[in-house]
Amino acid sequence: MKTYIQGIQYKYDIITVLKRGKCYFTIKAIHKLSNRSSTINTVNPILSEFDIPVYDKRVAESTWEVSKKRSASLVKLAKELLSDREYLKYLEKILDEDREQSEWENLENLS
Repeated sequence: MKTYIQGIQYKYDIITVLKRGKCYFTIKAIHKLSNRSSTINTVNPILSEFDIPVYDKRVAESTWEVSKKRSASLVKLAKELLSDREYLKYLEKILDEDREQSEWENLENLS
């Protein structure tokens, strides 16, 4: 299941996949101008809002294996956060810094 949210400078995909009885969760951000993307659920502001310590080994990967119940909770909170204009301003400033310093993927425009 994918939920799309339009941010200010970014588009967000909240993604959950049910596979062989396991649930996987991730959030992808896509910069609107450059079309570069990255998973962002491991970014400190997101971890903080999810009340997950940055050193928690369970969330070291960009896709998290979680229970269905936990996935539903994470999706709900992610929708709330990414729909809050003030939070988006804060988060997108951090994403801009991260994008400038690291390797975000370039997505091809298919048209």
